[in-house]
Order: sequence, then C-alpha cells, then structure tokens
Amino acid sequence: MPQKLNNNRLYPDANHQPRHKFKFRVEDAKERQEYYDNLTIQQKIDKLDAKLGVAVGAVHQRARLTAQLEASKTAQPESDKNLKKNK
Repeated sequence: MPQKLNNNRLYPDANHQPRHKFKFRVEDAKERQEYYDNLTIQQKIDKLDAKLGVAVGAVHQRARLTAQLEASKTAQPESDKNLKKNK
C-alpha cells in the first residue's frame, strides 16, 4: 500500500495515543477519582443530577448511592440510641 502524500502527522499511523500524553491522562484520572471519593453520598447524587438530569441515567449507580445513603441514615440513629442508653 503506498504512503499518503499529505501525511505530515507527528504519529502517522494514528492508531495509538502517544506515550507522553498517557501519563498526564492517568494523573488527571487519579485526581478526579480522589476528588469524587472525598464527596459525601448526597453530593455524589447531586453531581449526577447536575450532569445527567434528575433521575436520568446511571440507574445502577443511583441505586447503589441511595442504598448507601439509607444505610448511613439508619446507622446514625442506632449510635444515638446507644449514647442515650449509656447516659
């Protein structure tokens, strides 16, 4: 197959991401993940609503976050009850 005459790209095959960009993409992804991990459960749900719309998309993630939120709400009164019993 003959070479294209107008191929002036730095990476002519264009089938791969250059390695120098890969490192930055990984670092950016780690920063984004760290930021997301530091959000509260309610903030994560609000972020999904802002990004996709209220109750639109990410059904499994919303269900998981809602279950975690409910579990944390039910766990909180239990600790309050234990504090009242100890007094």
